[in-house]
Amino acid sequence: MKRIALIMIVLAVMVSLHAEEKKWSQDYTKVNFNEPSTELYLIYFSGSDWCKPCIKMKAELLDSNEFMQYAKDFKLYQADFPYRTKQEKPLKKFNETLADKYDKDGQFPYLVVVNGQGEKVFATGYKDIPVTSFIKLLDDGIHKK
Repeated sequence: MKRIALIMIVLAVMVSLHAEEKKWSQDYTKVNFNEPSTELYLIYFSGSDWCKPCIKMKAELLDSNEFMQYAKDFKLYQADFPYRTKQEKPLKKFNETLADKYDKDGQFPYLVVVNGQGEKVFATGYKDIPVTSFIKLLDDGIHKK
């Protein structure tokens, strides 16, 4: 009986480690367009503590299990522009640089797909549609080129 319990515990730990959620990073040091790469970035421009559509998009679409499963092969970066939350100057400057290049109109929320060379592949704002439809929209936009 103890052996079965031990096996069950080990399996539970393995499953939880394997199912570890992918998250939106704000570690700007890991965004690098200087080295050729085949990986795609999803850059999410948001105002996390003031923009209601941003909060809704993240909660309903971008943080959903279905979307995270779809995005498992992407690098995820959240370029956040909060009002109340303080940001370190290098992070704020990096996000502003990204916005100057990929979100010149200052749209919030705004999701941009960027290839490993830093070229914009596709972009969209918030859509009040089911996650599966949003994934299809994104996938179609990426593969349109």
